[in-house]
Amino acid sequence: MFFKFKTDQVRSAAVLSRSSPASLRGASRDQGTRCGWGQARSAGEESTKFATRFATKVSNSRSGITLVEQLIGMGVGAIVIVAVCNFALFNARSFVGLASYAKFDTANRAATDQMTKDFRMVFALTNYTSNMIILADYDGTPLTYRYNPTNQTLKRIKGTTTNLLLTECRRFSFIMNMRNMTNGTFDYFPTTNTWECKAITANWCCSRTILGKTNDDMPQSETIVTRN
Repeated sequence: MFFKFKTDQVRSAAVLSRSSPASLRGASRDQGTRCGWGQARSAGEESTKFATRFATKVSNSRSGITLVEQLIGMGVGAIVIVAVCNFALFNARSFVGLASYAKFDTANRAATDQMTKDFRMVFALTNYTSNMIILADYDGTPLTYRYNPTNQTLKRIKGTTTNLLLTECRRFSFIMNMRNMTNGTFDYFPTTNTWECKAITANWCCSRTILGKTNDDMPQSETIVTRN
């Protein structure tokens, strides 16, 4: 009887010890460790981990750049922008310059052809200045070539018809020559008398200002001998 009572007390104590909170927490941690859910951590490890996470968040929220770094970045960006702008300006000026050279070449060819045709068919030169000549054309009508240095244009005038031959012409001049050539060269003897003029020399040069820079075309020069 006594042995049975003692056995019942031992069983009751075992049940109470298994159902206590401490034993349950220990059992869950042991079971988690055995099952691979995680490792049991002490209170000190938990507090250290929390403090580390908090410090990392605070440091990340306060991170930024200094004034020196910002000034260096602004300087590098300004240099890059200036380089790109200069490159774009150089390309734009080059393309516009090529277009102007093509336009000048076309105008020079047209003016040369027209002057050659007219000067070869005139009877005589009746009036002369360095920027204007008046010729007696084959049909008796006065033919005038006039250069305007203010407007930088060369015009051909015959009767009531006016043709614009050159624009943006910075320099233009006429020279009277005789038919004879100098010894050893292909230059004509100059003259100051209109009745002795048998060859007319025209010199000119066109240019255009592109983005603040003046681009000069190749200087043109031609000497045309009259037939009469």
